[in-house]
Amino acid sequence: MFVATSAVPRLRSGRILHLWSGNLYGGVERFLASLAQIGQAEHHFGLCFDGRLATELRERRGNLHLIPAARLSSPRSIATSRAAVGALIQRLRPTAVVTHSHWPAAIWGRVVRARAQRWVFYAHDLRNGHGILGWLGSRGKPDLVIANSKFTAKGYESRVRTTVIHYPVVCTALGGARERIRESHGVGLEDVVLLQVSRMQPWKGHSLLLRSVARLKSERTWRLWFVGGPQRPEEHLYETGLRNEARKLGIGERVEFLGERADVLDVMEAADVFCQANTRPEPFGLVFVEALSRRLPVVALAEGGIPEIVTPQCGILTSNGKLSTVIQALLRDASLRHHLGANGPARAAELCDPGRQTAMVESAILGEA
Repeated sequence: MFVATSAVPRLRSGRILHLWSGNLYGGVERFLASLAQIGQAEHHFGLCFDGRLATELRERRGNLHLIPAARLSSPRSIATSRAAVGALIQRLRPTAVVTHSHWPAAIWGRVVRARAQRWVFYAHDLRNGHGILGWLGSRGKPDLVIANSKFTAKGYESRVRTTVIHYPVVCTALGGARERIRESHGVGLEDVVLLQVSRMQPWKGHSLLLRSVARLKSERTWRLWFVGGPQRPEEHLYETGLRNEARKLGIGERVEFLGERADVLDVMEAADVFCQANTRPEPFGLVFVEALSRRLPVVALAEGGIPEIVTPQCGILTSNGKLSTVIQALLRDASLRHHLGANGPARAAELCDPGRQTAMVESAILGEA
């Protein structure tokens, strides 16, 4: 069981405005929804799109403000969006404004620097190829960069004051969903379910995982579930390609695409091993912490921020060429799966306890740390 720490953070009087696009859904969106759910400060959220994140923020009584969307191809839309953000800052008078990742900083950084008391840039990803720090420097640097991992921080800390705070991860207690979900997918009690939960993007390593498990056709019954639906046209094409690849590899009947799910934690409870073999480094990987909290042994490549999460006590970090061998070992050894899985919740709590980490995030944003 992974629950919030018993130490309740003190009530914070600061008002924080978060700026984000809100058109897609992934780790950043889950993080923002968590802040709305358990944050002690007064959190406001400025989004350009009324999508899944906006719905979750409303459900969690987040203070939602819709902003006109800005398109890089339309200077008029950028000007309109910047004016709306400026008016929002003027009306709310937040203690701090947080731009999450590169795009919000590029669009709204100028007006935030000019209007806000305190500007925090939240680095959820690596520095991109557009020279974001050069851009920030030409328009005034933020007061602080918060990075989601030591790996991510390496791209920023030499130029801007930077602190590393791992995400708060909210996970409820195990809810008895294992039998129900496995039965609904025709999975037997002895079957081993491998699970990947991620955006439908090639660098998340779906194809590498398919090729790796295809080498294990002769092994005992196993199933592979992919959770996460396409959100852009190119992602629909990518998913279609993966389905075709699974069939060509002769494992189509063992692979299921479960699409976008609101009950990801329950699906994790129904699985046996979490596997994700990114082909480029993951900045952090909130979903890996969620998997650990659900007692899933984790298999991943030893790159990016993942080694900050997965230890030998709760998972196995490997390389491309050895992925099949590692998965095979876990398929054959139930005791190894159970041993690694049993250590997962403690590791998740040690790294991402929701109450403790939320207090750290709020203190850093408000300038109290």
